[in-house]
Parts: sequence; structure tokens; C-alpha cells
Amino acid sequence: MRYPQPLGTEVVRTRLNAVVATQPALRVSLDLADLLNPRQFVNPAGFEALEEANFIANGESENHLRSILKADRARPFKLDQAPLFRVTVVNPGQPGECLVLTVHAALLDYSSIRRMSRWLAEGPPSIEELTPQPDGIDQPPSASVANPAYLEAFWKPRLRDRAPTLVASDSSAPTSPRSEALSVERLVLGQDVPAALEQLAVRLRIRPEVVIEVAWGLLLSKLGRTETPQFGVWGESDLVPSNRPLGIHGNLVPMRLEIRPNDSVVAHLTSTARERSQICSHLDVSIFELADWAGLKRGEPLFDSAVRCR
Repeated sequence: MRYPQPLGTEVVRTRLNAVVATQPALRVSLDLADLLNPRQFVNPAGFEALEEANFIANGESENHLRSILKADRARPFKLDQAPLFRVTVVNPGQPGECLVLTVHAALLDYSSIRRMSRWLAEGPPSIEELTPQPDGIDQPPSASVANPAYLEAFWKPRLRDRAPTLVASDSSAPTSPRSEALSVERLVLGQDVPAALEQLAVRLRIRPEVVIEVAWGLLLSKLGRTETPQFGVWGESDLVPSNRPLGIHGNLVPMRLEIRPNDSVVAHLTSTARERSQICSHLDVSIFELADWAGLKRGEPLFDSAVRCR
């Protein structure tokens, strides 16, 4: 059986430029994540979903996409067997600036993907869409999502001591004869964070994904040094424009790798000054190698690991 190969960057850009023609300030691309072995895409329907996702914002092909996602969710799957999508938003006015989201199709429902597409097309939701609704629960006054200080002031006390916190950070400057030195930070976040956020959602009577998106939006806006929180996306400014950003999204939090210039698809996973592991081809990436590098025990999910290069 032949599996769909990841689409090239130019092909994706050409296909989707027409979709976002009404948003000239942004260039959006959607592609199968090319970090996993194509053999691991056990359900070729994921490739169809890739095509259909282009039209979600316009409400087209809803039934088809919903049937694909329903079939995926009904089938037991392993972390390294679920189709992945990577969404990249690039601002041509700011060279090297991009937002990357890699999505596990089997972990998302239809409404999540539709909402993500709407956010890409129209921008993040207003504060009213992100805050609790009725029944005596505290609601913040009207505020703009462009006010990160206010968002943090509202959500921080509600997340309390269970908010995502940095518990480990290692810096190094790996070098390569064919690339500039990069500083790599390894971030490992508390294992109890997802459950705590879900409990918070129950108390506030809002959808768990809203709390999760807000929490990670606040955290990633700091890590990515963005002026405003980015919800549902990974915000990062790539200071070495020739580097190619890739991402893995296991449960909730992206793992981000940096592909060095002129090294083809060789990815260097490092948390110390010396090279810890080298992946010679993106077709040979091992989920377990990534988990081991991130400091997780065998079999643990990748939701609590994040990597950024600066």
C-alpha cells in the first residue's frame, strides 16, 4: 500500500494562498507533518482530511471531515500512529517570524479544527469567548486579547499553583560546520498540569480546551517572546531564517525541533553542549528517542515537553 508523502512547502503554499487571499498580511500553509515515517500514517484518510481542512472556514465538506474524524476516534491508536497536520502561519513583513501548530487528528474533534481554522483566518477570539459564562461565576470586564497583562491577571489566580511551570531548563550552544551556533533550551513541564487544567474547566463550567489554550497561550507567549498571547498555536521567532521549524504535538504541548541549514532533514536533538542524538532522516524518527531525550520514562506521552531554539 502506498502512503501519501508530505507535500512540499511550495506546493502547500500555492494551494493555500488562494484560501487566504482575503488575508494578504499572512501566508498560511497546512501540511502533513513530515517528522514521522509515512508508514505510521495508518489511516490514509488523514491525507483526505488535509485536503478538506482547507475549506473548513467556509463551512464546506463538513460531513466528510466529520466522518473522517469520527472513524479515527473510534479506532484505537498509538501515539506514533495518528495522522498529524502541521499549520504554519508566516508574516512576510517580518522575516523569520512564524507560528507553528502540529495537530494530532485523532485527538481533535471537528469543532476544534473548525475553530482553529477560523482563528487563523480571523485572528484569536475575543476575551468574551475565552471566559466563563453565567451562573454567578466571576467574569472579567470586556477586554481585548491584545492585552496579555490583563489575560494573565485574570487566569493566573484561577490556574493557581497548578499552572504550567518551568521545572527544568538546560541551555547549550551546539555547533555544526555548516550552521551557526544556536542556543537550545530544554523545557520539561509538570506531569500533573493537564489534569489540573481539566479540573479547573469543570469548576468554571467551560470547555477544557479553552482553559488549556489560554494557559498555554500565556506560557508560550513568554517563551516565544511575543507581544500578545497566541492561542492554539506555538509562537516563535526564528532568528536564523534558513532554519526549518518542525513540531510534534503529542497531547497538549508542542515539541519543537530545529533543522539546521544545509543539513537536509538531519535533526539535532541536544540538551547538553555535545550532540545527544542525530536523526539522519525524517523518515527514521523514533517517538521513543524523542521521549528519551525529553527525559520521559518509556511509554509516557510527550505532552509535557517543549523545545525552543533562539
